[in-house]
Amino acid sequence: MKRTQSTMKSEGQIRLHKITSNKLAVMEAFDVSDHGELLRDIESDDTIHRSLGLCWSLKNDTFVFMVPTDEKPFTRRGLLSTVNSLFDPIGFISPITISGKILLRECTPEGVDWDEPLPENNILKWKEWQSSLRCLSDIAIPRMMSHTSVSLAQTSEVHIFSDASEKAIAASAYLRTVSDGLTSVRFIMGRSKLAPLKGHTIPRLELCGAVLATELAEIISVQLDIPLEFMRYYTDSRVVLGYISNRTRRFYTYVSNRVDHILRTSSANQWNFISSEKNPADSCTKCITNVTNIMQLPWIIGPQWLSDITEMEPTQFPLVEPDNDREIRPTDRPVTCVQTDVTITTSNLITKKFDHFGDWRKLIMGIAYLNQFCHKFKARHDKNLMLPIHCDEIHEADIFVLKQTQQENFYKEINSLKAGRPLAKDSCIATLSPFLDENQLLRVGGRINKAAGNLSSKEINPIILPKRNHISILLIRHFHEGVKDQGRLFTECALRTAGFWILGGKRMISSIIHNCVTCRKLRRNLETQMMADVPEDRITPGPPFTSVGVDVFGPWEVSTHRTRGGAANDGD
Repeated sequence: MKRTQSTMKSEGQIRLHKITSNKLAVMEAFDVSDHGELLRDIESDDTIHRSLGLCWSLKNDTFVFMVPTDEKPFTRRGLLSTVNSLFDPIGFISPITISGKILLRECTPEGVDWDEPLPENNILKWKEWQSSLRCLSDIAIPRMMSHTSVSLAQTSEVHIFSDASEKAIAASAYLRTVSDGLTSVRFIMGRSKLAPLKGHTIPRLELCGAVLATELAEIISVQLDIPLEFMRYYTDSRVVLGYISNRTRRFYTYVSNRVDHILRTSSANQWNFISSEKNPADSCTKCITNVTNIMQLPWIIGPQWLSDITEMEPTQFPLVEPDNDREIRPTDRPVTCVQTDVTITTSNLITKKFDHFGDWRKLIMGIAYLNQFCHKFKARHDKNLMLPIHCDEIHEADIFVLKQTQQENFYKEINSLKAGRPLAKDSCIATLSPFLDENQLLRVGGRINKAAGNLSSKEINPIILPKRNHISILLIRHFHEGVKDQGRLFTECALRTAGFWILGGKRMISSIIHNCVTCRKLRRNLETQMMADVPEDRITPGPPFTSVGVDVFGPWEVSTHRTRGGAANDGD
């Protein structure tokens, strides 16, 4: 850090300061003027550093909470101000904050003014909840989620629990690590929100809790770099588990959309049943107004029984009374759901990496170098010696990128053509008479195959690419730059000549040219000269002919047009 600080100062004239650490040796290595604001003795008990709204105790390396002490009036504005004064982005004190939101909704009747005194029937509950805020000053959450690093642990698993009631929906996640025979279970983060007032049954709310659990999983997977396959989910609703495991019946829109969202992130084998007594998320779906020690709630300490569990066998949960469930469509014949081909998922994972490239040439060269490295690794050659890329390797990289793009967007059409079946009528490329070439690339069929003497094969049968796709955008930008930022027709002609047929290409090219900075500069409106002030003689009142102008430069003939009497000249 010292070397970085000096380099930034000498080369960029940037001062790296406001440095804060819980290590005394780190702080002593820097000048006092570079320390964080309001930072005194690191060994002091009251050394609290604020970072993005969170309070960090440097001595104990824990997160703490600062509770506002000012009294607010018992009005809608006062209650809302008190509830919103608790900043908790990770969800440590969600059981308390959600209880305040529940009381706020119960205490404020519909139509009440912001500063109008509220009814007294709920003031005792509100006072009791306010008194429970005092326990927040005793909270000390360790900054480290585990006794060891996640990357160094023997096994790292994330267990996510969800629950719902008529008042609130909640989900909490816990990290279970095993290292050197020691197992620890620590709180990662939690989310809670109010349940809708009307129109939702308990199974619907429990399903919303399961959706909230998968949203937590997506965040944790990105931040901790833990694959989604290493996560387990728990709920105390067998109805929801039946929805997720269902393979025979269809749902109405509300349940269908949420089950689809859950299965995009998780699989049915990852979901397990847990009783309400063992569910730590259950403590966040009730209105708790008399909390004395939040550190003893299951929400914070987590389910300690996770330390003793072994590998759990996947369980299939049947639908609960499907004939009486209003969320399940009635049917006389069961419908079997077939799992999607795994190769499609693999293709999606590959094409997502293409989004990191903003230039077609760099993408192709990157794929070519990666392919060369893989060949060297298999042949056990010197992997540090990278040879220049040949034309054949660039051609292979082109084919690889195009095949992956087509496999992601036209997998149904490709499978139909391989099986010798006709394309579906609703296919977006059915009118192009597509076929697969020797490289298994989709190309346009058409009726000009006999023009081989005048046109190249790639112009006769161009490669089909999807619209609104990142690869299509990169190709349009590439050929647009190749024609020196000329218009749509030139760019489209260059694409067709190179052998590419992009669906909806005209509109995509126009959109990209519209957003092109160089084109906007070249095609901007001409600058206009600002007119000078009118001479004083023209605006000063006076007798007629006091100021007279004489045209001594004309007339100049600027145009000639034919009339009945001959040619006529217009002068200026």
